[in-house]
Amino acid sequence: MKQKIYIALVTLLGILFGTLVTSLIETQLIYASLSSGHIPASYGDNFYLSPFLSLGILIAATVGGFLLGHSWWRYVYVERRHWSDGVAKSSKPAKTVTKVKTKSVSKKKNRR
Repeated sequence: MKQKIYIALVTLLGILFGTLVTSLIETQLIYASLSSGHIPASYGDNFYLSPFLSLGILIAATVGGFLLGHSWWRYVYVERRHWSDGVAKSSKPAKTVTKVKTKSVSKKKNRR
């Protein structure tokens, strides 16, 4: 349940980020049109960016938020990596390299 809520909230954050990016692009587009002396063309009521581009940005932000939620869930809750004083710490002990015993091959003497 906690994982689903976490991923849903990060996806919502992605949607909000996509809306912010779309509004910033529209603002720059309107400003550029007005500064050059043109009246910006609108697509319906108060939409100055192409609906396909606007929808594409929104879909990309939604998918990006979903994937970000999955990856950070694994990173924070499964692998238990946390930060303290700017250094990544893990609650799991670090794996140590152990020497692997190898079988020694002894040559048998030919006895006749």
